[in-house]
Amino acid sequence: MSTGMIIGGIVGAVIGFVVSGYNPYGAYIGFTIGAGAGALIDPIAADMPVPGQPELGNLNISTSDEGVPIKDVLGTTKIASGNIIWHCCQRVVEETEEADGGKGGGGTQTVHAGWEYFVSWALGLCMGPVDTLYTVYNGDDVVWSGELNCPATGGEETIVLEGMGSMTFYFGTNDQVANTTISSELADSTLNTPYRYLCWAFFDDCSTGVRECIPTMKFVLKKSPVFAFNANEVVGIYDYNPAHAIYYILNTLLEIPIAYLDGASSFSDQADTLLTEERGISVLFGSQISAMSYIESILGHIDGIIRWGNDGKFHPKLIRADEVVEDLPSFNENQMLDTLKMERRSWYDTLNEVKVQYTERIYQGCIDTFAMTYDSSNPETIDPDSTETITVSHECPPVTWGVIGVGFSFAETTTEGGSNTLIADATACGLATIIVTDSLGDMATGDIRSTAGGWVLKSTDVCELSGDAELESFECIQISGPPPLAGWTCYRDWTYTLISGKGKQVQKTRQFCREQDWDGNTADCDEIGYSLPNCIDSTHNPPEIVAKDFYTDYNLCSFSEGCDESCFPTQAVCVYELSYWEWEC
Repeated sequence: MSTGMIIGGIVGAVIGFVVSGYNPYGAYIGFTIGAGAGALIDPIAADMPVPGQPELGNLNISTSDEGVPIKDVLGTTKIASGNIIWHCCQRVVEETEEADGGKGGGGTQTVHAGWEYFVSWALGLCMGPVDTLYTVYNGDDVVWSGELNCPATGGEETIVLEGMGSMTFYFGTNDQVANTTISSELADSTLNTPYRYLCWAFFDDCSTGVRECIPTMKFVLKKSPVFAFNANEVVGIYDYNPAHAIYYILNTLLEIPIAYLDGASSFSDQADTLLTEERGISVLFGSQISAMSYIESILGHIDGIIRWGNDGKFHPKLIRADEVVEDLPSFNENQMLDTLKMERRSWYDTLNEVKVQYTERIYQGCIDTFAMTYDSSNPETIDPDSTETITVSHECPPVTWGVIGVGFSFAETTTEGGSNTLIADATACGLATIIVTDSLGDMATGDIRSTAGGWVLKSTDVCELSGDAELESFECIQISGPPPLAGWTCYRDWTYTLISGKGKQVQKTRQFCREQDWDGNTADCDEIGYSLPNCIDSTHNPPEIVAKDFYTDYNLCSFSEGCDESCFPTQAVCVYELSYWEWEC
């Protein structure tokens, strides 16, 4: 009933009541006539929103607190919750669906199915700079998985989250800049900070689903701070060296000067030992507890101590069977400041005490100090509509298996052993990335290519991969002609190929030989007429993708079929072509 109907009805009832000689029935008739007249003036209109239409402005924010500690990370760990530092621009979109027209026919009709919410927000995660982002969760659902490494400059990368939208990940570098979208929403753009040295994520107009709340986002990431005293900060692939961790706590968190840390000797030696023993750790500094508590926990893990030396420095020491008893200092009664006293107690005061010190880590029934690894013997390719066995080593069950790629799946999601069957259906194409996680949190990854694909050229004169490549082809050719070829007897073309996951690097190298005696002066490739690719920093040394031992033999030219036997030692080795390819459907 509209406002006009109510007012018209009241006025009509009063008039009808008076005119009818104060008869209640007259009031009833008057109300009816008055309400009808009011409806003509003020028709019925909705006083409330359409049923089901959402009212924005009641956004539920999970965590947005001021003054909370900023988390820190060493190694690889999951950050289960961040702190929302900004949000804006909430909107809602109606979802519809096609429904049957009913018994009377008439085809289908579009009906209301619900509402989908969108909002932009920024989420602070931890202290930077972070090295790599591996996984993003929306609640317990994986919305992105891969290996996103910190770029050389800028400190940010944008990815697409499945079912949500785009997210810009800021690694927490010292050169990252302010987010332009946030700046455009602020009345004063100078208030927008780049949050340097803070790792954070910006969600740009992302879907939160059917709920008007910002979801709980979780991140698996790795941080491996580098120190000058030792280059072995990473243990395995995902863990951090405990010696570096203690150094980080003392120097970076407690701000103890380097002059008080015996880095070049004690810390470096222990770091090398822990790398050999594969005793890596991953630490999440997520609560306000003392630094000494963290250090004690790390020392308990590696079976070590830290001492203050007479040189005025901290020295870490691992408790191992590596001391020569004869070299240990000894003391006698003449060196004691006080006279020794012997007190004999009765047998009634004797206490039986047994001290046990562990020498091997044991987790959940797993007696294994090595991180889980993806076996190098796993196949590199798989045919569509076929299966292959994939294995890992040093796993602690249960083991969870996942694969990213079109047409790929595993026979079992979880196994009690380190073996599973990879299934490629008839549509399998391109590259599949395999991700295996065990109960200790160790993660192993590998790639396999479907044979229903091919190599696609991506770039030239760019060094994308590193490692030892295999010889793909070889040809030795007699040459003659005007400069720059004059004086050269023969040359050999070597083609090397390196394949790693979805990438392939092809390098073509040309080796020249002279007839005259070698005078020890190596010719420059530019003199021969070859300009080297930009990523090759030496005219005489090949890039990393070529096996080095080939270039130590300067007499290979004289042993090749088709070349002059009198060919003297090599005078120039020139890399004249590089190409990078990727495996695609």
